[in-house]
Amino acid sequence: MWRLTRSATASFRRSRRFSMAAAAAIPGPSIVDKRGIDILHDPWFNKDTAFPMTERDRLGLRGLLPPRIVSFEQQYARFMESYRSLEKNTLGQPESGVSLAKWRILNRLHDRNETLYYRVSR
Repeated sequence: MWRLTRSATASFRRSRRFSMAAAAAIPGPSIVDKRGIDILHDPWFNKDTAFPMTERDRLGLRGLLPPRIVSFEQQYARFMESYRSLEKNTLGQPESGVSLAKWRILNRLHDRNETLYYRVSR
């Protein structure tokens, strides 16, 4: 009985290791079952206006986003500019109020675009 349990455990570990390595080695786009407004409401998939036209067509986003495409780096620069202006505009105010304002801005970003949020929080 003990030998059977050990061999099953070793077999499971080997198969798990292989599947994890295979999953990490697969490059390319992920398959998304969501379309249209569902993508925009999901912070994990939402890229705001960084969706290229081909993705907008494929995911049914044309007409739901402004026609101008703004790259991820431009979104990051724009957010950091507004974040720094908040810091500059709140000089001399109580630290608790400033911290709350920063938390609110970051929380809204997390609810809207997780990728950008994690880039900002790096």
